[in-house]
Amino acid sequence: MKMHKRILAMILAVVMCFAVLAGCNPDTDPSESNPTGGNTNPTGGSEPVAQEPVKNSDIYPLNSTKTFSVVSGSDIFGDDGETLVTKAMQKATGVDIDWTYMTAEQVQLALTGKDLPDAIYLYDSKILDKATLYEYGQAGYFVNFMDYLDMMPNFKAVIEANPEILKVVQNEDGSVYNLPTICVTSTGANNLLYYRTDMMKA
Repeated sequence: MKMHKRILAMILAVVMCFAVLAGCNPDTDPSESNPTGGNTNPTGGSEPVAQEPVKNSDIYPLNSTKTFSVVSGSDIFGDDGETLVTKAMQKATGVDIDWTYMTAEQVQLALTGKDLPDAIYLYDSKILDKATLYEYGQAGYFVNFMDYLDMMPNFKAVIEANPEILKVVQNEDGSVYNLPTICVTSTGANNLLYYRTDMMKA
């Protein structure tokens, strides 16, 4: 039963990752639907209009021909990335993922050689530890989350309420390149996705 819960949590996390990967469509201009910006009342008032939440079934499966390369430090997806889980995710999302299993040493070699995948998916993995993230973060490979706290209200609230959590991930210069793992239930899953911003823009 525990394994089923972990796999379900993993599927949900990866589906959210797909939403990130598919979120930037260069053919879509958000200003076209509302040139003034924001959600205004069509009757002329300035009060915002509540919108129905977008459902996954309204978005997926996508009609995509792009294959994303994703590195994982866990062989949960199998050596070739072909498992019942990954096949189900591909069918549900319409997104093709080329999964590659790498060790910590292989990931560091890829970073050094700038042979980067589209994303690195951390699932109960130590392929990117705090020291490695700091080293390559200083080199410009990873963003400093402290520069984006205003865009991360939940994380900001957590570290303000629990300063000891920030100490775990913060470096001596105040930078943070990795997020803490906070599990409040026994069925929690530790998932983090690092993706290439140049790939997203393209």
